[in-house]
Amino acid sequence: MDSGEAPKGKSPKAPKVPQIEGLRVALRYIPHDVKPCDCLKIALMRVPGVSGVSVSPMEARLVFSGDWAQLASLQNAAANVKIKAALTEPAFFTVEYAAARETQSKLAADALSKIPGVVKVFPDGSRVHFFGSVNAVDPRSFATTLAGAGFKFVALRSHRLRTLSYEAWEKGIRPENLRQRLLKVPGILRADIDPAASTVTILMIKDSVKDLELVSAAEEVSVTLFPGKAEDDDPLPKNPDTATESGKK
Repeated sequence: MDSGEAPKGKSPKAPKVPQIEGLRVALRYIPHDVKPCDCLKIALMRVPGVSGVSVSPMEARLVFSGDWAQLASLQNAAANVKIKAALTEPAFFTVEYAAARETQSKLAADALSKIPGVVKVFPDGSRVHFFGSVNAVDPRSFATTLAGAGFKFVALRSHRLRTLSYEAWEKGIRPENLRQRLLKVPGILRADIDPAASTVTILMIKDSVKDLELVSAAEEVSVTLFPGKAEDDDPLPKNPDTATESGKK
């Protein structure tokens, strides 16, 4: 008969509570053709904690429950089926910086955590990984934020970031037209216009958009882009180590 007493010995471990519950996630990808990619949908559904996957011709949306490191693996799931993709809601950024001592990693992470739109930060030696909506986090602020905290911005390793000069063919052409047209190019995640300097800063999936595609898109709205010198592309970063995470206060 059951005595109602717990068995002697070690107490059973409580189930691990997920860091994220029911987060709505968006993943921008470069399509094979004009149809939604079924192979991407299947790959995402295999990731633990993923549900409600829907795929349009350029974007996948889903609901995720689990840990931050697992969320970053959604990009790896796309890469496993030969699809170039990047999280946008929330986006996953990796910034490399220079500092006098590696022990300053947490200070750099604290500085970046104060950027509007950043929701979770992971110090990692001379790099910092962080999450935040691609529409809310302005990548132009990375270098100035680090400089204000006494660090030198080295590079954005998770994406390709280009700042290009532009020139309208005639007066009256709105810079917003250029921004909207660039956002239609597969692989471009964000475009920020500086009308005073006549520049546009473009955030894109690594190894994706060619200079000719940017120039051609701009010409459709009667604007000339000057690509300049291209930067080197580096491998995608590994998933963040949750043991060194630093949440935004």
